[in-house]
Amino acid sequence: MEFTNETLKRDIRKKSIAQSYLLFSTDILHLDEIAKWFAKHFKVTDTFWLTPKDGTNSITVDQTINFTDKVNLASIGERKLFIITDTSQMTPQAQNKMLKIIEEPRTDTTFLLLASNEEKVLNTIKSRCVIINVPVLENSLTKQRIIDENKNSPQIFDNAKKLLTQCKTLDDSLSFLGLLTQKENLPITLIALAKAAEELPLDKKYAILKNLAIINRNVGANCNATNAFDLLLIDLFNMETK
Repeated sequence: MEFTNETLKRDIRKKSIAQSYLLFSTDILHLDEIAKWFAKHFKVTDTFWLTPKDGTNSITVDQTINFTDKVNLASIGERKLFIITDTSQMTPQAQNKMLKIIEEPRTDTTFLLLASNEEKVLNTIKSRCVIINVPVLENSLTKQRIIDENKNSPQIFDNAKKLLTQCKTLDDSLSFLGLLTQKENLPITLIALAKAAEELPLDKKYAILKNLAIINRNVGANCNATNAFDLLLIDLFNMETK
């Protein structure tokens, strides 16, 4: 699955890349795909990602400081790209730390900020970025083709829904993970889990979508699919016990 955005595509084509972009969408998976597309087609040599610390749903000041310290590193290529997977999960203190870097950016640096909740992003950050509202993909032909070409699609969607709505413990989930984590099923698994998450309460939905984006990125880097599901399961069952 590869998704792009017309604004970013136009800026790359015209070689008029902004210093900072802020992309909003409740579909964090879609944003993650756009970020990977941008990194690939922008052709930056150095790309840095800032994600929530394992087992949490927030990005701290310390993480942000470590992230922004890389801004001053010498670049291997002509430009560096800094991507934040969900700016709305940064603490206010972390956002203010990020703001100081965005206010006075280096000419060889571009920031791509993704956010699932516009209200949680500071107005001062918004005012310094090119804002792009990304619509949720409802009936993507690409997604439909992927679904239609896999005979296991109905069972994958059923297992994904049961995993998110019926499982209470890790042991409960084991019977569903075998099918969901098979390499050939992963594109549909991500679609199915995202769809099932739409029926969950907002806080739980955002946590699941955030983890699906991480899984998507890990799988793209050829990480073991079963291991890539660990954080999602930890968050899922932690929420069930709260």
